[in-house]
Amino acid sequence: MFQDLTYCTSSLENKKKTCRKKYCEHCLTKFYNEPPLSRRDKARWVCPSCRRICCCAACRRKELKQGGGAASARCTSAAPRSSSRSGNVVGWEKELASRKQNGRDSRSVPMDYDAVLDLEELRLMAIARETNASAAAEEDLPVASDNAIDEGPKNHRSVTPSDESANLVEAAEFGRDDSHLTTPHLRCTVAYMLAIAQFGTVKEMLRRIVSRKSVGSHEKVQLISVLLRRIHQKYAALAQQPKVEPRESF
Repeated sequence: MFQDLTYCTSSLENKKKTCRKKYCEHCLTKFYNEPPLSRRDKARWVCPSCRRICCCAACRRKELKQGGGAASARCTSAAPRSSSRSGNVVGWEKELASRKQNGRDSRSVPMDYDAVLDLEELRLMAIARETNASAAAEEDLPVASDNAIDEGPKNHRSVTPSDESANLVEAAEFGRDDSHLTTPHLRCTVAYMLAIAQFGTVKEMLRRIVSRKSVGSHEKVQLISVLLRRIHQKYAALAQQPKVEPRESF
């Protein structure tokens, strides 16, 4: 295994080695278009990094800091870094040039690929599955107390499927106008947590927000502030409604 490695022989005038990098013959052939070296050539071989023709991310960042930027220009003469886009792929030089014109210099990711949108879509699908699973599994949940801060006494009732679906739709309507939230994931999480707040207590809602690993600390603060404001608005509207006194029975 170690016989295929080619060590860099870059050294100073006093024959002190300045580079300890080593490359295998497969990588040299595939990524730098260098043929296999003989034993005599290996004795005086210098690595692409010392020759300033390396197109890896570290060498490109180093040259950009130094102001040269020649590594990116030399990448077109060598094979690309990605194994899926080796030198035998037709037309990769033209695509690389078009990406540089558009301000993108990534050769391992297709131009029409958007990982951020795909991740958000997966998160929304996961939240929808979690909401449906929790709604189907939980049959007897406590009702939220009148005070949004203090739990107070818990009232238990049986939740029918019609009431449950109506509450979920109402919670989604509450979270629909939260335009100041940064991502659709946060807006969907607001609707999900509002559904929990209508079935259970505020303490349970806050516990679920803190335990969610897919939401950052700054996003958790946004969620808690939005949810508490929504709950306060809801109970303030309920308090303004006229109270109907029970009729006395004779």
